[in-house]
Amino acid sequence: MQLTEIKTIDLAKLYDANNSLSLSTNTKIKNLINEILDSAIEDGIIAKNVADTKRLTVKGSKDIREPLSEDEIKNIKKNI
Repeated sequence: MQLTEIKTIDLAKLYDANNSLSLSTNTKIKNLINEILDSAIEDGIIAKNVADTKRLTVKGSKDIREPLSEDEIKNIKKNI
């Protein structure tokens, strides 16, 4: 896909496809795309940054940590 062909819906699909990544990672992806498109505007390649809209939101999975089980703790202590 050419840079000039990217539409807001394309970015929305990309962000939705990355829901399994963390929110932090998805925010970094969105910021990077926004910077690339801003640079393309400055270089005269595109006229509008399609990523610069309130309609695009990023989501992500939360990293849920489970405490160690008693067996895991015993195993760690045994191997120290």
